[in-house]
Amino acid sequence: MFQVHIFAHGRVQGVNFRYNVYKYAAKLQLKGYVRNLHDGRVEMVAQGGQEDIQKLVNYLRGNPGLSYVVKLDVDMEEPLEGLPNFHVRF
Repeated sequence: MFQVHIFAHGRVQGVNFRYNVYKYAAKLQLKGYVRNLHDGRVEMVAQGGQEDIQKLVNYLRGNPGLSYVVKLDVDMEEPLEGLPNFHVRF
């Protein structure tokens, strides 16, 4: 089990980025969340198999929807227990 903490920079708010990430992560059966931050970034915590985590990161680099990701901060973390199925936090 792997866990990443990701911050996406760029045009990632107001372009259905969170919803697209949610749909893709749920399809991969990842656990965790995605949410907008007040500074314009989007934060994600995702937990799952190494291959599925890499698929998510590659998906984010592909500018899902109308987004334009200029930078991704991706940090590996110790997996937390009890993370719920992937969801959007508000």
